[in-house]
Amino acid sequence: MSHEDEEGRTRQNIGYWGLRENCMPVEGAPSNVSVWVPRAKNAAEMPKCLGTALHIVGFHAVKNWEQLLTASILENFFGAIWKGALVVEINARTISKETIHDLFEDESVRASLEGAKGQSEGFDNAKSYFATLASAEEVLVEDSENREIGNCQIRILLGDQLPKRVAILRNGMLITDQMDRLKRFPDFKEFAAVIECHNKKGNELLRDMEPPRHNDFEPDRLSPENIERGRRALIELARWAREMLKRHARDPVSEISDVRELADYFADDGEETGGQKGEEVNPIGKIEIRAQPMKRPPVTVRTDEEDEDEKQRGAQKSGKGTKSSKAAKSAGKSSNHIHLNNFRSVTINEKRRRIAITPDVSGNIELVLYEAGADTDRRLNVVKTSVGSVRSGIVRNLRARRGSRMTLEVELDAKFLGAMKVAANAI
Repeated sequence: MSHEDEEGRTRQNIGYWGLRENCMPVEGAPSNVSVWVPRAKNAAEMPKCLGTALHIVGFHAVKNWEQLLTASILENFFGAIWKGALVVEINARTISKETIHDLFEDESVRASLEGAKGQSEGFDNAKSYFATLASAEEVLVEDSENREIGNCQIRILLGDQLPKRVAILRNGMLITDQMDRLKRFPDFKEFAAVIECHNKKGNELLRDMEPPRHNDFEPDRLSPENIERGRRALIELARWAREMLKRHARDPVSEISDVRELADYFADDGEETGGQKGEEVNPIGKIEIRAQPMKRPPVTVRTDEEDEDEKQRGAQKSGKGTKSSKAAKSAGKSSNHIHLNNFRSVTINEKRRRIAITPDVSGNIELVLYEAGADTDRRLNVVKTSVGSVRSGIVRNLRARRGSRMTLEVELDAKFLGAMKVAANAI
């Protein structure tokens, strides 16, 4: 901060260390200076010792500081260490390309982060990103020439328990895994991806967009003539990365299926019937589209989500007739059904689903899951849930609030990749 010197003159907050005359550096070192201060022991060694040494005097050694520092270095510089561009020594411990595998697996390093908000997750994510760099056969590699930053490469690793995030590295340093347009991947397989720019000028442009904490890219930090250039670089990079992830990591969705349940709604090609008011003729086939309401509700067949159909809703309100309501009764519950809005079911793996619902009541509810069939709905048995509890294959003790979105992950007792229905009962 600004201050007064010994002569009472106000000085600015910017200071210089060295000789007063022409701000020249101090050469040599007094004989009473500690041995760790000089960069070189004598003038002959100086050409080999260029650079800056940073010493923290009065370092506050908190408990497990060696482990905490090791975890931080692994999390932020795993790329540079793996390339052999960085070696860190912490007392007797050396963090290098030869030791990084073992250090990521060292339980004492990860345990030092327990209790610190978000720290364990960041370390685990960095471990996944490192595996993406270190693995060979399992990793999918794609390259692209970005118009603004040159050659870029993305490495994609697929597997269970991966964070579904994209890490951006610059010169081996982790900058961010929360880049705009690369944050949400709801219908993708579990993956970890790492993007690096291999162009010197491209890395300089990325560096100029980083804030002081080096944890994001902000084009507005560039000079006015380069702001649009920086924005284009990031948009193009994100668009290309997302396309590569769609190619390699997106869950396949069948676009065409032979569904017998739709036979009632589409006529076979045959003799044309007399035109009636409201009919339209399909030029490809002689399919009759009626204007009057159908006797049965439409059936939507998807592998990742299905809303409750109108017939099921009506049966739940009246407590009559459908297989789902009967199955709920057989599970030991009354037909005190409640209406659910905007039901979504996303497949995580062969046994796990992420379910999202919006109830229209407040209070305790339970959920019964079914396999959606053509003629009957078979109840699915839940063995684990992220919210509430499980008893007799049913998710119980859910606290609902009217109009508030609820999300939970459930695990089934057997593999299931089909369409799913859900029935909700008020308790």
